[in-house]
Amino acid sequence: MKVRWLSIALILGLLLGTVAVPAAAQNKTSGLAVPVSGSVTNQQGGTNAFKGTLTITSFDKQGSSLVVNAELDGVISDSDSTVIGNIRRFGISAPENTVRAACERLTLELYKISVNTSGFDVKLDPVVVDISVKDYPNTKLDKQLCNLSQKLANNSPTAAIASHLNQILREIGS
Repeated sequence: MKVRWLSIALILGLLLGTVAVPAAAQNKTSGLAVPVSGSVTNQQGGTNAFKGTLTITSFDKQGSSLVVNAELDGVISDSDSTVIGNIRRFGISAPENTVRAACERLTLELYKISVNTSGFDVKLDPVVVDISVKDYPNTKLDKQLCNLSQKLANNSPTAAIASHLNQILREIGS
């Protein structure tokens, strides 16, 4: 009997277009999500506010620089907090950054992130990401961070640093 009612509910939901998709089946970007804010200049030269999420998806080497790859989601609002625009899953690369690591903590500082889309020029405030071993107790993050710290201290090649940061992203389950 339960199966019959569930089937009827599913058919009605499909007909009405209101079936909830399980979280695992939704098209969601995986990565380390960080809240961000910034300012927006519109085509008329006015300034608005931006609040959203920067999801770090990977790290790469570009030339001699370490690049943080991410997706930006958020809303643009005017001075009355009225939403006037949205940015959804806009891919960005941040080549200006600082990475510091110790065995207990990783700190990423991302600078000069700017996005120009749909007539808006979004400039994010500097983004600081702190990853602490305390936040991920059932991982091997401490060993990963110690290894990264050594690579940074030894001026290891940028590709090796990027690869190690990608391992850390996987380790924390993002």
